Amino acid sequence: MSEGVMTLESLQHAREFKQTKFHHLFTHDLRIDRLATGERVVSTYRVMKGSNGLQDKVWRQVHKQASWSEDEVANYPAYEVRPDADNPFDDKPLAWYQRATNADEQQNVELAWKLLCNRRYFDHCRCCGVLHHVDRMADKVCETCIQDPLPKSEWNDHYLSEGFIKPITRDAMLEDEFIHAPHFHRLQMECLVQPDSVLGLMVCTLTWDKPQHPSANWKVVKQFSPPLSLNDKTSLKNEYRAILNNRRFFKVCHDCAVRFHKDHMHGDTCDSCMEDRGIRF
Repeated sequence: MSEGVMTLESLQHAREFKQTKFHHLFTHDLRIDRLATGERVVSTYRVMKGSNGLQDKVWRQVHKQASWSEDEVANYPAYEVRPDADNPFDDKPLAWYQRATNADEQQNVELAWKLLCNRRYFDHCRCCGVLHHVDRMADKVCETCIQDPLPKSEWNDHYLSEGFIKPITRDAMLEDEFIHAPHFHRLQMECLVQPDSVLGLMVCTLTWDKPQHPSANWKVVKQFSPPLSLNDKTSLKNEYRAILNNRRFFKVCHDCAVRFHKDHMHGDTCDSCMEDRGIRF
């Protein structure tokens, strides 16, 4: 995937875009405090039922982190925006550009994301794919999608599962485009594997030979012994969900908070948000 060029206008748009998307998460669902010891602590809440029968937010500290040393702060690379719109960043890789404007804010951002990646407190809505506090969802569906759900075929979980995860079945093993695994022999499979058996799961990875033209490769990431049945919907659903939550394959965009396949991300930002910033691939 080729690198794009970020202009001064698109950089400002990116900041505004990020503030809009994450306003609620950062201002309502977590908070960061400095302790007397110099450590930073990030907290969130769980919704509990009080003695009066009403629900109440009980805040708790989740992660602590030592503040940076003076040397780390001094060496922190602040934004360096040049007036040359054609090449504002002097050929530096996009990963070089930090989202925070100073070291103090960057430490808070890193600590906040440590909490946001903790699935005990934050998870993705199965419908829209956006990150939410778990107590603002029912059956992993956010309040907005409960009130106005998308068609099932457009759900984020459905899109990612159908497009990037495949069960290893007898039919799949006969299709060269899906799997090339030397430890799965067709002869063994044809003799021993039942048509409704699932030997494991494979995930699609993408390589970009040129812009807009990815090549798909399938990789075995899970094997079942004994095999699962295609009719065991509950077990398969749990296995799919575990893969969707595996950051080796799927990541959350730090600009729009939506989960994407990692090969549709550039660092911590999805392709769509990069284009909203004015970067073209």
